[in-house]
Amino acid sequence: MLRILIEISEQELDEAFAVSDGIAAVLDRAGMRRAILLHGSDATVWPFVHRAAERHWSTRVGLEDGKALPDGTTASGNAALTAAAVAIFRAGR
Repeated sequence: MLRILIEISEQELDEAFAVSDGIAAVLDRAGMRRAILLHGSDATVWPFVHRAAERHWSTRVGLEDGKALPDGTTASGNAALTAAAVAIFRAGR
């Protein structure tokens, strides 16, 4: 196994963070030492991108996950979403 996907369908942000943090805690207690990819959709896309950047995890974004950029405007395409995610990761350095 190369990485572990944590993908939450919950849209209420506090609940989504609680579920994803709970999964990460279980993996940690089990001694799983694999890369984690945190993936959100719609309301959780950008909060999860920020969380992934903070924790040095991977993430992914695309139009199938949500069409809005972090500022709420509609993305022109996948390239715009990816550029926004890269900017978030670079800002955390």
